[in-house]
Amino acid sequence: MVRHRPRVKSGREIGLLRPWYQVGRERRGRTTVGLSGLEIEAATGLLAAFVGDTSIASPVDGLALPQALKFAAEDLKAWYLEAATARPGQAASGALTDWFWRETAAGALVLQVAAACRGSGNAPLQTLGERSLVPRTYSHLIT
Repeated sequence: MVRHRPRVKSGREIGLLRPWYQVGRERRGRTTVGLSGLEIEAATGLLAAFVGDTSIASPVDGLALPQALKFAAEDLKAWYLEAATARPGQAASGALTDWFWRETAAGALVLQVAAACRGSGNAPLQTLGERSLVPRTYSHLIT
């Protein structure tokens, strides 16, 4: 199924959050980002490309498309949350999660991926979109 490729506004957000991601990584001495093996821009690009064309192939050697999408989405969520936790002020984890799903372009992109998976006609992708990409608490946001 071919769909209109969405405008990826998360690229602008990534640029704005990158300094905070770096600060957080330096403070912690590690990151949880990297499951997909893709740089954050490439992970975002994969997700956006899938929304535009659900028949794309996985760009990650050894990973089927559903797994590559899952890992890219997990990397994107982790990257955003690691950046957000490095910013000044204390935010509860629930507030950060709510921020990601309700206020960021990256959250909107993952919601679009879940919707595209659900409508793909491919059983593994449908399962991914229904059960794995978006927490149940936010699944009502999938359109």
